[in-house]
Amino acid sequence: MYHDHPSFISPENEDIKIWRYMDITKFLSILDSETLYFPRADKLGDPFEGSYTKKSIVDRNDGGKNYSKWYEDLKTKMLISCWHMNNYESEAMWKLYLKSDEGIAIQSTYRRLKNSFNIDDNYHTQIGVVEYLDYEIDSFQVGNTFNPFLRKRKSFEHERELRAIIDLGTWNPGSNSAKERVDFGKYIRADIHELIESIYVAPYSPDWMNELVESLIKRFDFSFKVNQSSMKIKPTY
Repeated sequence: MYHDHPSFISPENEDIKIWRYMDITKFLSILDSETLYFPRADKLGDPFEGSYTKKSIVDRNDGGKNYSKWYEDLKTKMLISCWHMNNYESEAMWKLYLKSDEGIAIQSTYRRLKNSFNIDDNYHTQIGVVEYLDYEIDSFQVGNTFNPFLRKRKSFEHERELRAIIDLGTWNPGSNSAKERVDFGKYIRADIHELIESIYVAPYSPDWMNELVESLIKRFDFSFKVNQSSMKIKPTY
């Protein structure tokens, strides 16, 4: 279930387009299970996930005790689904997230993503925009365990990231999630009909990919519009 939280900043426009770029097997998994996969924060590939800027550590003031290990271990309790905010397709995102030419992009909106989680009361999901900082000189408000997971280094600014986060440790009072052990991530139920506005087929994919994607969508009783990537359009002179 989606829940507001003061640490999470919403986009100014709730209908801003958001994107997930993936290979066809991951897309098939979403259609089949009607879930979204939330990997653990420590499995996202950035060693700075959940860390503090130098100034924020000073502001945190741990009372002379070393709580670094405790803060680092929070990465095993935070589950994160990452989305790219952009009103247009991104050439960089296609290349970054596809291992081959055969893939798709889910196009949704912030509003749709938020509404898609209103079918599962067991997990509280918060959604917010990522802030990009210089970890040598910048700081952010301390005192809430979500805050470091909503910050990344400035070298990641091209991601324009929107994050859906589930805290298995403390922020699911209606479930037994605090006792769960999740080794890599968890599949979370979502209303896929609500979530997906349309599908874009990768620009470098073979022509038969469009037909395959349309066939998969129909087979699982969905009706999303399938678009060929705009980057496949031939230039005019």
